[in-house]
Amino acid sequence: MAINFCPECKSMLKLRKAHGKDYGVCDCGWYGEIGKTMAGEKILKSSETGSGALSSENTFATFYHECPKCHYGKAEVIDLGSQRSNESSIIILKCGKCGHAERKSGAI
Repeated sequence: MAINFCPECKSMLKLRKAHGKDYGVCDCGWYGEIGKTMAGEKILKSSETGSGALSSENTFATFYHECPKCHYGKAEVIDLGSQRSNESSIIILKCGKCGHAERKSGAI
């Protein structure tokens, strides 16, 4: 369900149902029928992805570990904790380049 705003004062509308239709009511006195899109509202198309500051490499990969698959030198450390109190932690090392994950148990 989308949040609708008043076209006059830009505050959030209170929704009311009457005669099987949805209506928006505002404190400023505005009211009107709410459909999938309100009159005058533009639906923006999503911009093309892939261009921007982020690269394909994982920005959280800061731990120095050589990936056995692509030989990249940094990995992200994901600590899953332990299943039982007498076990050591389960640690996953995820490659910053190809995403290959290695499961380690105990200290790394």
